[in-house]
Amino acid sequence: PPPTVVVTTPAPTQEQTLPPQINHEAIFNSSSPFNHVIPANAVYTLDDRIGTFRTGYEEWARPIYRVPENETHPLVKVVNNYSGRTEYWPIPTYALPATASDHHMIVMYNNTGTLYEFWDAKWVNDGLIKAGGMISFDMSANGVSDPIWYRVNAAGFSNLAGAIILEDFIDPNTGQLDPNRPIMHALAMSLPFDLVQTGNYIDPAVGGEELGRAGRNGVPVGALFALPRDLDVDSLDVHPLTKSILRAARDYGLYLIDTNGAPKYQSKFAGALTMEPGLSEALYGIDNDDVVLPMQEEIYKVIKTHGIYRVTNVDFAYVNDGQDRQATEETMMRTALDTTATTQIETESTPVP
Repeated sequence: PPPTVVVTTPAPTQEQTLPPQINHEAIFNSSSPFNHVIPANAVYTLDDRIGTFRTGYEEWARPIYRVPENETHPLVKVVNNYSGRTEYWPIPTYALPATASDHHMIVMYNNTGTLYEFWDAKWVNDGLIKAGGMISFDMSANGVSDPIWYRVNAAGFSNLAGAIILEDFIDPNTGQLDPNRPIMHALAMSLPFDLVQTGNYIDPAVGGEELGRAGRNGVPVGALFALPRDLDVDSLDVHPLTKSILRAARDYGLYLIDTNGAPKYQSKFAGALTMEPGLSEALYGIDNDDVVLPMQEEIYKVIKTHGIYRVTNVDFAYVNDGQDRQATEETMMRTALDTTATTQIETESTPVP
């Protein structure tokens, strides 16, 4: 029967040793934008429209299923709802998409270094999955969609890139879980529709969000934000998880990957981060959904005092070698889902509150 929890590794304590698995710093290579600290010559510009950010609610999360090396699974037919593209992937039948309408899902094979990622996924039967978007990623590559129209979020990044996951908190020297370990990569963030430009995107993203409602003063998908370099995170009286997130937001930044339906907080826009279901429970014994609002308030106070900044003048040549990743009209042709739905590219995602 399907497991009752999404974190397939048992929730460990600091005294327990975890089974061998990949550490997050080893996910994706040095060409990934998520694996770079913000360079010294980057330009910071205050954006006072964003008042806070926090982790998202579990129903909108990206469940991760880690397939043990001793498991084998028959190939499942995976069909794209929009293009009809068909793949045959070894997806275990116990892997279940998130419950909210985005229906994201990630299946991780550490033994082959392969990720199978889905948006709007639905099991039709044990041998068939239909999805609005699906793509496989090599965990030794850069985590950017190739080809660019195979996407599971608007930006075209792997959903594991920038996600806060169990591997972030595994000490590579001991294999033990450390709830206070720093997150050593950039974070993935969604912003409300009214703040995101319609369809526009910049490097390192390879796609935009047609559901964005903002004009040219809005934020393009792929934009990088950060907290100020001189923010003394260690001195802040906040939860350890908030502290880890603030350090990552200061040192590596937050990439805009998609839109969300989050309400404003204290009259400001609120960002939502990607965090694995069950992670807060495994680390601190607190349900993921119970940390959302306290974290939102803690980060609001930090941003109110110190600000959040749009970061530019960052060289993304290491991501695409200077090649133009803008899609042609032909590859970005959109197909109507039905006679009443808004037309969608096969891989465009929906709101993530």
